[in-house]
Amino acid sequence: DAIAWTPDSSYVWIPTNVDSMTKHGANITFQSALSPEWNLNLGYSWLQQDTTSTSAIEIINPQPNGYRLGLNYAKKNWDVGLNMTLVAGRDLKYYSASNYCVFDFAANYTIDKNLRLYFKMNNITDRAYEIAGSTSPGLYPMPSRSYQLGAKYTF
Repeated sequence: DAIAWTPDSSYVWIPTNVDSMTKHGANITFQSALSPEWNLNLGYSWLQQDTTSTSAIEIINPQPNGYRLGLNYAKKNWDVGLNMTLVAGRDLKYYSASNYCVFDFAANYTIDKNLRLYFKMNNITDRAYEIAGSTSPGLYPMPSRSYQLGAKYTF
């Protein structure tokens, strides 16, 4: 059974089995090499879920419609990508917005077979959104714009 969390009379959250859940969905992805260095990927996903439960638990659909777009460049030591995720059709009873669009960027530079430098910027446009819904919309926000700079060494 699927698991949902509900509060008891003391507001202590307890895991509860969902009696039944039916999900219907589809996912389609298109990838294409635009040139030896550039590639493009597009995707769409659709999800509908129906739930019944004796304890009246509501399972919240986080992504009824999901759209993805990615543009990537790779040449010699460089690997760079820009990705967009757009989600639409969410229930305003559980989310602060029915849709959101987030852009992420990543760049890697390989120095040798053991050492790679990287830079990432997530949520470039600093969009306020959440991926977990609740009966108090906006209760579980995702991080604002963030940066990562680092090195990965393997041996």
